[in-house]
Amino acid sequence: MKIKLILNPFANVGRAEKQLPHIRHAFQTHGVTLDVAVTERPRHATQIAREVAESGAYDGVVVAGGDGTLSEVVNGLVVAAGEAATLPLAILPLGTGNDFSDMQGIARDFGVIAQRVVSGDRPIQVDIGKVDADGKIYYFDNNCAAAMEAAVNQQALRFKRLSGRLRYVAAVGRALLNLQAWQMRLKWADGELNETLLLLSICNGPRTGSTFLMSPTASITDGLFDIVTVPRIGWGTIGRILPRIVKGTHLSHPDVTHFRTNQLQIISQPGTPVHGDGEMVADSAENLTITVLPGKLTLLA
Repeated sequence: MKIKLILNPFANVGRAEKQLPHIRHAFQTHGVTLDVAVTERPRHATQIAREVAESGAYDGVVVAGGDGTLSEVVNGLVVAAGEAATLPLAILPLGTGNDFSDMQGIARDFGVIAQRVVSGDRPIQVDIGKVDADGKIYYFDNNCAAAMEAAVNQQALRFKRLSGRLRYVAAVGRALLNLQAWQMRLKWADGELNETLLLLSICNGPRTGSTFLMSPTASITDGLFDIVTVPRIGWGTIGRILPRIVKGTHLSHPDVTHFRTNQLQIISQPGTPVHGDGEMVADSAENLTITVLPGKLTLLA
C-alpha cells in the first residue's frame, strides 16, 4: 500500500509540524511507510494532491492539518478525478477549527486513522460543493458563504496569532464594527428570494468557524445544501440571533430563512465577499452559482 501524507506544518499556529514523528510511528505500526509532502505556501496542498491523484501511483491520501488544508487537498483531488469519484482520503485533524472532521466524528487518534486507511473500512461517498464566483471555480467540503459570514472570515484570516474559537469570536466582533448588508437575488429550483441580506450561508456540513452551528441538520451525504439567510436587521435582533447560532437554535427565529436545494444562483449588489471552507474565493463577486456534486469525495472516516 502506498499512501501520500500531505502535512501543513503551519496548521494550528505551527503546532502541526511537531506531530509528524508520531504520525509516522502510528502508520509504521500498521505496516505503512508514508511518503510525506510538507506544504510550503498557500494552495500548495492543492498542487500536491492533484499531482498525486493524476500520477496513479498511490492508493490514497492522508491530509494532516485543519479545515483550510483539507479544502486545498479536496480541490486537488476533485480536479484530478474528472467525472469520477476521488482517490480515497483520510483526515488527521490538526488545525484550529476542524469543523468538518469534528462534525463527522472523525477520530483524532493517529493509530485509529492508520488502521482505517490500511483496512479501507467505512469508505463514505461525500457530497462536494462547487462555487463559481464570476467565473472563478472553487470546491468546498463543508461550507461556503457570502455577505457578513465571508466578511468575518476575511477578518479571521488577519488574526494569525489566534487559534480556534477565539479567532472567530474576535473576527465577529471586528466585522460587526463595519456592519454591511448586500442586495441579493437568490434563485433555486422551486423558489426565489430578493432581499437585502446580512447573512448567506451555504452549508454542506453543520458547523463553521469552530463555533457556529449554522445548520445543525446539514448532511454531507444527502445531495443537498442547507441554505441559511438573515436579512438586514437591527442591533438588538443581531444580539439575540448570534447566541442562538452558536447553539444551533436559530432556524426557528422569524428573521431566519432556511431551505434546501442542490443548486443556488446569486446576484449581488454590491459585489459580495465569498469564502469556501474558510478560503477566500472572491472579495467582491456579483454573480455566483453554487452546485452540489453528489458523492464526489471518497472519505475514509
